[in-house]
Amino acid sequence: IALKTGQPVEKVVCFNVVGSTTERWSVVSSAPVRGLDGQTDAVINVFYDVTEMRQLRQSLQTSQAWFSTALRSIGDAVIAADVAGRVTFMNPVAEELTGKSSKDSVGKMLREVFPIVHEHTRDTAENPVERVLREGVVVGMANHTVLLRPDGTEVPIDDSAAPIRDAAGLMVGVILVFRDVSVRRREEQRRNFLAGATQELSRSVDYQSTLSTIARLAVPTFADWATVDILEDGVIRRLALTHVDPAKLDFVAQLQARYPPEPNPDRGMHHVLKTGLPEMMEHIPASVIAASARDDEHLKLLEQLVLRSYVSVPLKVRGSVIGVLSFVMAESNRNYTAQDMDVAVALADRASVAVENAQLFDCLLY
Repeated sequence: IALKTGQPVEKVVCFNVVGSTTERWSVVSSAPVRGLDGQTDAVINVFYDVTEMRQLRQSLQTSQAWFSTALRSIGDAVIAADVAGRVTFMNPVAEELTGKSSKDSVGKMLREVFPIVHEHTRDTAENPVERVLREGVVVGMANHTVLLRPDGTEVPIDDSAAPIRDAAGLMVGVILVFRDVSVRRREEQRRNFLAGATQELSRSVDYQSTLSTIARLAVPTFADWATVDILEDGVIRRLALTHVDPAKLDFVAQLQARYPPEPNPDRGMHHVLKTGLPEMMEHIPASVIAASARDDEHLKLLEQLVLRSYVSVPLKVRGSVIGVLSFVMAESNRNYTAQDMDVAVALADRASVAVENAQLFDCLLY
């Protein structure tokens, strides 16, 4: 080609050495040699054997493909970042937990893709990747960390990060591994709530103030709303009402003053009082909210409560229902499960014993 065009040419060619079946690769650089008349009289060919380089590149590509396939198939979420903290890789589990696609995330700063806060303080948590980049050390699992998703939901996670180093020991990136620990964290919260409430019940013989304390302890760990209603001389009296947002308490008071609640024998507190059986609605459908509304304005106000899920359990003393404990999920977008129902029933049993003991104590005094 160089002889024909008079222009230098470079190509990669595959060849076999005489007597060998092993393929080898070479870069051939062809440069034209011109005579006095300016015409190309000859061509000088220079061969650069690149077989080992090509084999090394293929090996590296194979290793990268294997590594990528392995990371995509494991059960934990994985995000890799370069030394600038920009995302270079996300596996499908990471896409699912963060709520963000790999396509949209690669090239962005990891703190944008992986926003985390402390579960209780809501303060921004230190990103483990930033610490690895700063200190060059492996960072272990964090506690009480939640991942914020674009849709407003939160995922409790454990995470760890480690540096990626080249053959010379230089850090070339960071790998972050994290997992959803919602089930484990929820179980811990249930145990802690039940233990704390049980302790409160054993401290006082004033059962009314103790039951009010339980409603307070339930928020926000076990509920967004918590109420205690007592049946006295055939009349239901609300003993306690707590909410994760105190401003909602005034809203509810105004709502109930405008639209006094009507007994519903088929659902809710009145149904639990009537049957003596616990009740749970994992998902409160819009149709239930609509059926409870007296008019369009009432419906709009009810929808502002964003009621999502609830559990109601009876308080019984010597076989008679004397009240109801109710727990509601709303703003947190959580839903109750059968395990939560078990905790609520266990709590009601303990509360009922506390009430009975308090009543016996009053009898002894008088």
